[in-house]
Amino acid sequence: MFPQGPLGSFTRSNCVFTDSRTSVRNNHSSATVYKVDRIDRLQQVLSEGLPSGPETAKQAALQRFQSMDSIGG
Repeated sequence: MFPQGPLGSFTRSNCVFTDSRTSVRNNHSSATVYKVDRIDRLQQVLSEGLPSGPETAKQAALQRFQSMDSIGG
């Protein structure tokens, strides 16, 4: 694995821990790449366009999250 980018990547066994801005070259199919900043993107996607009321926003976010689980993503 050869990280490209300012932060680089950290490797352990067949895992690569990196971020979304850093590309990984020579990623063999046996290696798993974890992008550690993906939770920020997930939070952004789940919160886009939520209703202004806290309870309705909570329900809408929960529905979005559950629908992601049902499609395997």
